[in-house]
Amino acid sequence: MPKVAQNTGFTAAVDAVVVVRGEVSRVTSWVERGTVPAYVIDIDGPWCAVVPAGPGHAQAPYDDPAQMIAARPVPMALRPSLAFIPTEKQAITVVQPRAWRSLPRWFVVQQGIGPVRAALPQASLGDLLSAGHDAHPEALGRVLAQPDAAPADLLRGIMAALGVNAGHLLGLARTAKIDAVLVEPTAKAVRRFDKHVTDEREERAEIEGRVNAGEKS
Repeated sequence: MPKVAQNTGFTAAVDAVVVVRGEVSRVTSWVERGTVPAYVIDIDGPWCAVVPAGPGHAQAPYDDPAQMIAARPVPMALRPSLAFIPTEKQAITVVQPRAWRSLPRWFVVQQGIGPVRAALPQASLGDLLSAGHDAHPEALGRVLAQPDAAPADLLRGIMAALGVNAGHLLGLARTAKIDAVLVEPTAKAVRRFDKHVTDEREERAEIEGRVNAGEKS
């Protein structure tokens, strides 16, 4: 059973905020099947927020909590989903549409420049607006017209324009008090992920070895 942590201080809220469509119980089960411990918070509207609670339990380099929880595939029943990641110079939004077999798509705003192409599947403004709840295109346009804003502030503006009431979760102080469910991934889920990574690495090494052997012959 997940640990219930009421009025708990957030220790990593600035790293990422993911919002999915679903009840706390269903979102809790999804987090348990992952590799990153996280707080699950019921927020206004159809959303539940998921905030990393610490480093991931998978082997490095797959222990980065923000990247792992933001890029993790979300079940269709919990989509559309949105992830918001502020870095030093970038405001990153990851959207997973409700469409069958859709992959995470990335929308990146570079501070001082504006939207830039990511070296990953690209999200459009239409993707963001479709994933939102009671989204406002004009408000989103006004937010994106301010590329000099700090990445966290820009993401708060994007959240508001998309009808996601989770901007207060970005950059919370360690002493913040908020009701949440603290969920730890199961050991089985972490072992399964690590095995998958190891198997893929070994398979790739075997293929590369065959290619190198063929080039020498």
